[in-house]
Amino acid sequence: MQEKIGEFFEELGAPLSNVRWSWGAISIDSSKLFLRVWDDELETIDDAECIKFLDPGYAGRSSGYAERRRQIKALRTSIERYGVLCTAQSTDEKVRKIASFERGYLLKLGRLVMHRGCIFLEVLDRIEVDAA
Repeated sequence: MQEKIGEFFEELGAPLSNVRWSWGAISIDSSKLFLRVWDDELETIDDAECIKFLDPGYAGRSSGYAERRRQIKALRTSIERYGVLCTAQSTDEKVRKIASFERGYLLKLGRLVMHRGCIFLEVLDRIEVDAA
């Protein structure tokens, strides 16, 4: 049976507030932020691998947008940050559905990067889930 994204976030110690629209969660002990990110939104920016974190175009189209804005505040602290890499069923859909997600590793994320009006996070490494 295929594991669901909500169950995976619970195993990480960061239950999603809503499995349908949540874009991530802060761990129960508030030390780590785990984010859903899309594999087709990986880009190289100034020789650094980065992943899109927030596109202002999402405003009003997603219930998760307000949550993502709150996550930006957490990113301005020293909180550890990780990405759960997801693959969309279709990248053309306005509301994406997860076809699959990476269970073997997480993206270790670093600094915020502004690029083309969007906010990205630098990908520092890929680490085993147990190492997070």
